[in-house]
Amino acid sequence: MLVNAPRWFRWPGLLLTLLLAFGLAACQSSSDISKAPPIVQSMAWHMDTSGRATLEDVKTTQDWQIFHSIKSWGFGPSPVWVRYTLRAAMPDETEPWIVSIRPAFQQNLTLHDPASPLPLKAGLYQPNKDDALGTLHFTFQIPALPYEREVYLRLESQRSRILLTDVLPVKEATKLSQSAEWLLGFLISISATFAIWASVQWLLSRETVMGAFAIKQWIATFWALDIMGFLRVLLGSLVNPWLLETLEPFIRIWTIPATLWFLLMLIRDYHPHAWAVKACQACLVFILLLPLLQFADQHIVMNIMANISVTVSLVLVFLTLLTAPQTTEKPPIPRWLLLAYLGLYTVVNSLPPAVHLTLIEANAFALKAHLSHALTDALVIFILLQFRAKTINANAQRLSEQNQLITLKLGRAQADMALEQRQRQEQSQFLHMLMHELKTPLAIVTLALGNKTNREENLAHASRALQDMKAIIERCVQSDQSGELRLNQNRQAVDVLGFLRQQEQAIPKLKGRFALAADPTLPRPNTDPQLLQIILTNLLTNAAHYSDPLTPVGVTLTPSTQGEMPGLELRVSNTPGMAGWPDTEQVFSKYYRTNGAQRESGTGLGLFLSRELAHSLGGTLVYAPSPQYVEFVLWIPLHPA
Repeated sequence: MLVNAPRWFRWPGLLLTLLLAFGLAACQSSSDISKAPPIVQSMAWHMDTSGRATLEDVKTTQDWQIFHSIKSWGFGPSPVWVRYTLRAAMPDETEPWIVSIRPAFQQNLTLHDPASPLPLKAGLYQPNKDDALGTLHFTFQIPALPYEREVYLRLESQRSRILLTDVLPVKEATKLSQSAEWLLGFLISISATFAIWASVQWLLSRETVMGAFAIKQWIATFWALDIMGFLRVLLGSLVNPWLLETLEPFIRIWTIPATLWFLLMLIRDYHPHAWAVKACQACLVFILLLPLLQFADQHIVMNIMANISVTVSLVLVFLTLLTAPQTTEKPPIPRWLLLAYLGLYTVVNSLPPAVHLTLIEANAFALKAHLSHALTDALVIFILLQFRAKTINANAQRLSEQNQLITLKLGRAQADMALEQRQRQEQSQFLHMLMHELKTPLAIVTLALGNKTNREENLAHASRALQDMKAIIERCVQSDQSGELRLNQNRQAVDVLGFLRQQEQAIPKLKGRFALAADPTLPRPNTDPQLLQIILTNLLTNAAHYSDPLTPVGVTLTPSTQGEMPGLELRVSNTPGMAGWPDTEQVFSKYYRTNGAQRESGTGLGLFLSRELAHSLGGTLVYAPSPQYVEFVLWIPLHPA
């Protein structure tokens, strides 16, 4: 993307503009204009409709029409004759005169001078042996004679028959030609610089618009080399004339579809109507095929259609952009600005075709409008592309921020949804567990109260069932308090050994099986006695209920250090009973109970609650089974941080 190019490389436009201004100033002719009167007193033209008129025939014709230095006769097979009426040379004019003829794409030129025994010839694909100065333009040298005379030029070309001509002293003609060469060469080098810049930008960004601009600018540069005469001068003596004549229409005409393609790539961000885009694409394909007409010897038709297609294609692009809908989305280049540029670009680039087709009178400005395609267009497009890159950067930044915000909101929504789903699942599990665990005690109470016999035994069963229901409800309340972090701690020195001996008496299934190993002189930890008692009750109750009733429940209490913090380590171990071995991954999960544990009343909250309370006391509770025993290890600090 253009935005990925280095910042130092994205702004060569100022340097190119300064170089252009310097070049324009440096290439202006500083020569002294001759104070002598103009050499040409008048110029006239005559159309040879027969195509066979000789010099003698032309001299006797009366059908001459006056013109001044520049004239266009459009396309056609008929030769055009130009008559120069030259003044007499002044006594101090000893140097020869130069007949200068532009533009540099005329195919056949023949100059007849009474002072020369043979006619002088030049042309686009002819040898330059008669060219006086060897410059981009066609030049013929004639002597400066002390009497008036008429010189005749015959112009024949399958391209536009347009002529910009004058007769100048040799020194003045040389300086003007050199100045024009430097200027045109400088302008073309600037055009090539834009092409190189666009190519490098495309290599860095791989953006389609930049690639289209690079192709368009390279073709426009070669087109300028051709139209200004550089290809004729550089390759005329090296390349077969037939090959040069065959390739030249492709270079000249394919400049139009290259420009059309680039403009289509530029306006696609505005989403123009599909039928308008298809019309432009059809026009593009049609122009691409035009050079093939030369192989059917239809050069004039080919050139006429090529000139018409310049205006037609540009108008099509302008209308295509007009079909783009107005949207709230900010385009890379403001639509009004691009429409203004395309309108001006269409008008300026339609002037030369209009001159070639004789729709307007030939003038120097219209001919120089050709240069806008290779240079001015490149400079303006360069600025527009920089503007486009800046807008794309801003849009990309805004889109990135919006995406980040959306991602953040989506993450929050997903987290909220996951939390809600987890809460619903826990609620469902809780209700299912509560219904399951309360159903049996309630059935026992109902049966005991309804049975008239064995009154005392039934009341004892009912009392135990009520104690079970109370324990279940207390576990649920404790778990809820722990989950909402509403446990207020009252830290004090706690006699852990005393707590353990009380549990031996409080848990019926633990009596006679309690195997305690501890040093009576162990320090007392500074912790919350109520929370610690809940943890110890849960661990010992689980060990008593879910172990083999004929095996002991082992409890060891020893000093232990974790991370340089002193504390006590309590290990509760038992052999697995009917409930089997707990799942290592789920043993501390809420509501988790093994299939074999369903025989005993419980909530599946004891171990979950114990680990949470251990963390709140600054300690840890882990499941560390050995090959023979189910074992839980509780560590609590003596002095929590």
